[in-house]
Parts: sequence; C-alpha cells; structure tokens
Amino acid sequence: MDSPRPHSPIAHQLERDGFIHVPGVLTQPLMGSLRLRAHATLFRESAEARDEVKSNGSLIHLADNPEYADIVGSAAITLLLRDCGATDPRWTGGIQAATFRAPSNCS
Repeated sequence: MDSPRPHSPIAHQLERDGFIHVPGVLTQPLMGSLRLRAHATLFRESAEARDEVKSNGSLIHLADNPEYADIVGSAAITLLLRDCGATDPRWTGGIQAATFRAPSNCS
C-alpha cells in the first residue's frame, strides 16, 4: 500500500482552502451520468428524506442508492484522498470520510 503524501501540492490546497477542485479525476461521461442520476434521485426522494441527510452537506444518502456504487468505490477518489494525506479513506454515512495527517508546513 502506498503511503500518503501529506506534503503534495493538493494537500496544501486542501489545508489552505478547506476543499479541492481537481478536474479530470472522474471522466466527463461519468460526471454527465452522475448529474442525471442525482436529478433522478432528488426527484424520487421526499422533502423529509432530503431533510434527514442535509446536515452532512448532501441532499441524498449515497449509500442508500446503488446507482452511485461507481462513485463510492472510485479508486481515483481514494487515491486523490491518499494524496491529500488521508490514511484510511472510506465511505461512511454517504460521505467520504478520511483521517488526515495534517501537513505541518502548509500555508
């Protein structure tokens, strides 16, 4: 298993900005299908169901919807999180959770 690289440029961006935007991690066809799947899921979900999960920053619970398995199981996302310093990235509660080693010299 590769060890995380907490001093990579992307780790610095995460530390500095609190988020990262990395074009190309997921393919354009996948992103297009993801948008369609999200619209369909939101259409199916009731307002009450959306309210139950909105505290985690989402309107849907990915783990409850098998059509998102390719996102949940994405090796590219896992590798990206490892590059940011995540020591054990995994999906919990519908969101990607990870333990990070904080870079000591990020500005």
